Amino acid sequence: MKKKIIILGHKGYIGGKLFKEFKRKKFKVIGLKIPRPNYIIDSREFYNKYINKILIKNNAIDYIVNCAGSISCKSNSDFFFNSEFDLIFQKTLMKKKMKIKYLTLNSTKVFTNCSDKYTLSKKKLDKKFLSKNNFYSLYLDLIFQKNSIHFKKIYNLLKKWSFFKIPIFYPGKIFYPIDLNNLSKEIFNITTVKQNKNRIILMGNKKLTFYEIVNYVKKKSSLQNKFRLFKSKYFNSVPNFLKRIFYQSRFLQMIDDKNWLNNVDKNKISLRKIETNL
Repeated sequence: MKKKIIILGHKGYIGGKLFKEFKRKKFKVIGLKIPRPNYIIDSREFYNKYINKILIKNNAIDYIVNCAGSISCKSNSDFFFNSEFDLIFQKTLMKKKMKIKYLTLNSTKVFTNCSDKYTLSKKKLDKKFLSKNNFYSLYLDLIFQKNSIHFKKIYNLLKKWSFFKIPIFYPGKIFYPIDLNNLSKEIFNITTVKQNKNRIILMGNKKLTFYEIVNYVKKKSSLQNKFRLFKSKYFNSVPNFLKRIFYQSRFLQMIDDKNWLNNVDKNKISLRKIETNL
């Protein structure tokens, strides 16, 4: 009998790839797009009803992977979804005493000083998420390779400002980029095999700085951009109140060259290094 899995956010960048991976492995895959409530409706009650409807309609579920989330996190509704939806789902499964293995995708940004709305919403989720029983939190680092979303975003910026010296923080924020193909295979393995720890960091096997990533896009695209480098080390002498302002900006966050891995409790969290094709 085929194993059954629900992929929430199956049309997204990660969810779409994961949907195909489980299909390829002969699973019965159900893809769902999570609706958003009208602002007049109570969000918690809305999601409670939606989750119960899913569980009633789809019986004998083995796994659920939540790939949905609001990266922009512009509204209160987005913030609520990022920080509360998984918790509501957990409580529902516990109340019904269902042993479904539930995985949610989080971000390694929760281990950094970043304080943009997306990161704050994920930090709030991380504090409350029940890392026990069948509940797993997977922390993803930057998903980056040629033609990935982030690659294209940097490429478009370099192309637009090709006649100007672009300001770049050097060396800038530290990343361990992940290859999407290898990531989907790793998530499949984590989903289907019992794990020793319920919190798992998924990171690439290569360490790259913000400057190196931008330079990689430049070289791969045969662009001729010139950069005006701002050394990250000078940021360390900036007063804390200014740092807090920088951390709220997604671009200015890139100036911070502290390695977020130093903030990880490796006794509680498992590190998985994934091969990155760069």
